[in-house]
Amino acid sequence: MAQRAKSGGVSTGVGVALVLLGLAFVTSTTLAIVFYVNIEDARSNEQAAQAELARAISETDRQHSDIRALWDRTRSDNTLTTQLRQEVRNLRTLIVGDDAMSHARIEEMLPEEMTFRRATDGVETHLAADGRSIIADFRSVVGQMGTMAQRVEEREGRVTSLTRELEEANRRIDATQTEHASAVRAIEQRLEEARQGYDRDREAWNQTRTRTQNELAQMRRTFQEFRAQIEQSDRAPDVSRLREELARAEHRIRELENQLESRRQAPAVATATRPDGRVVSVLREGDLVLVDMGRDDRVPLGLTFEIFEAALGDIPAGGDSKGAVEIIELRDRTSVARVVRTTPGERIGTGDLLMNQVFDRDRTYRFFVHGNFDLDNRGEATVADRRRLEALIENAGGRVATALDHQVDFVILGPRPDRPEPLEIGAREVDRQAFNVALERFEEFERIETRAMERNIPVLSQNRFLGMMGYYRR
Repeated sequence: MAQRAKSGGVSTGVGVALVLLGLAFVTSTTLAIVFYVNIEDARSNEQAAQAELARAISETDRQHSDIRALWDRTRSDNTLTTQLRQEVRNLRTLIVGDDAMSHARIEEMLPEEMTFRRATDGVETHLAADGRSIIADFRSVVGQMGTMAQRVEEREGRVTSLTRELEEANRRIDATQTEHASAVRAIEQRLEEARQGYDRDREAWNQTRTRTQNELAQMRRTFQEFRAQIEQSDRAPDVSRLREELARAEHRIRELENQLESRRQAPAVATATRPDGRVVSVLREGDLVLVDMGRDDRVPLGLTFEIFEAALGDIPAGGDSKGAVEIIELRDRTSVARVVRTTPGERIGTGDLLMNQVFDRDRTYRFFVHGNFDLDNRGEATVADRRRLEALIENAGGRVATALDHQVDFVILGPRPDRPEPLEIGAREVDRQAFNVALERFEEFERIETRAMERNIPVLSQNRFLGMMGYYRR
């Protein structure tokens, strides 16, 4: 998306501030990536720990009444594993009266003590086999509970450790973001100081320019008066004197015009422009691309975009283009575009930036166009090419303004007309008319350029405008 680029002189501090801003942005982005990788590792380890915990005790087991009862009896100074071990000791005490007795000793004792005879019906019932089965089951359960408790304890420790690592990573990210915000504020302050210096320099330049224009206008009036006096004078000495004064006036006019032109060439403030979109993927051997804009973004069919390197982030003023594409198929949120121009040695790739000086999905830009143009470099600027340029603006979603008012966002000027040479004394009427027409064309161009600069409206040349909207000769 295009932004308005201010014209005029600017102090060296702007460049330094932009470099510092770039360095701060790269540093903070690198730190953020490092911390993000650490966070992802911590989260991955936490998920693995949770999976191991699920193997030790499932969600269903956690909801079982026996486990819930054990959990409720667990104090803050012990764990579920400690409670399970206490239950095992209680079972040993209940069965054999000794909580320290080994499993093997319990297995030897139970068959003898659990064997009895039932005299009422004369049938002897032996519970030895059942006792061994109970002991085996008990031993298995105790072993499983001990293993499970150990795993739960290990996983709980691992989760605690990972949680601490995650909190530490979050604290580091917060600290980095705070430092980044502080650096950005400092750079913005320097930029504001540079802008204020630029505004002061521009005001001084405007005052000097006004004085020069006034002096130039006075010299022109004097020149015309001298010419009229020479044409009406019949005295040779007066004619010679007036011609000398006329030559001095013409010399002074040239000096003032040169000074005015040199001041006019003050460099514009270089600004970066945010891209309109990106290349999602390259299709069919590189002659088609998929872009991340479509009907929902108000992209018209046939719109062209200039392509810039993906690594730039924002598109710098005067950045080198990799080529141009034209939208040939619209979808809701994406579009297919064909490559219509490529820069030698460059290849359009995934992630590359798209830019059109006119197109903006959120607003409509107004352009004031003045002069004739030669879009295809045929060697002659014509009104027909001016109409073509206005059609390009409207097809891309912009609007052509009929007057240079406060609503205009950009001014596009054709080639600067030459100032006509002063006529010789006694020139023909037809030559006078041609001179007046040429002078009026030159002065109108000057007035429009001056008004745009006074209102801080960016002035674009033909090549600058076409180079930022993907134009190609059809």
